[in-house]
Amino acid sequence: MKKTFAIFFMVTFLSLFGAHSAMSVETKSAELERVYGSYIEKHISRCDSKAARKNSASEHIRQEAALHCLMGHFYREHRTALINDMIAEGIGTKKHQVDHYLNSKFFHTLREAAKTLSH
Repeated sequence: MKKTFAIFFMVTFLSLFGAHSAMSVETKSAELERVYGSYIEKHISRCDSKAARKNSASEHIRQEAALHCLMGHFYREHRTALINDMIAEGIGTKKHQVDHYLNSKFFHTLREAAKTLSH
């Protein structure tokens, strides 16, 4: 009887613990999606703000506006993939970590696109 109760208790405990762990992972993933999505939306907003200066009298500001127009487009088009990659790579949730990751991804993609154009 004691042995049966012990086995029943262990199975129940492990079932509940396993379900709690799975829920915890899902909750953490959903929270990370929300946090990373918020960072990307802020980046898009900042890019749109800077891209709006495309008619400036300054050549430098027009070039910067063009770059930020491309950045905003990149973040919009790749939002879901960026979020999934950040979660998979475990980059952290600090602003500088996310900023570095997003900028690195954008400029890596830009360099790769430039390589294909130069050939």
